[in-house]
Amino acid sequence: MGLFNSIKVSAFPTRHTRMHVYVSLTNYIGETKGMLKFLDPEGNVLAQIQEPVVFQDKFATIELNFVINGMVFPKPGVYTIEFLVSHQLVGSRKIEITRKEK
Repeated sequence: MGLFNSIKVSAFPTRHTRMHVYVSLTNYIGETKGMLKFLDPEGNVLAQIQEPVVFQDKFATIELNFVINGMVFPKPGVYTIEFLVSHQLVGSRKIEITRKEK
């Protein structure tokens, strides 16, 4: 399992060829929309993916795998991944993109 909270690159801008973001949700009832947002250090949206989410009951666990192909990181910094359900933030994670030491 490849979990990470930082990426070291040789130069900027840089392209990450394939990234998976895993989200596990519970404690909701009904059908709604889930939205994954990838934000740059200033809060600008770099990528946004929306998926319908259906909860059969309050105890159901929904697992989602979002694939982001070709994400471009224009500069070093702390980027944010946010997940929203019905336009409300339910979780976020920081990821630091830095230049490799030579």
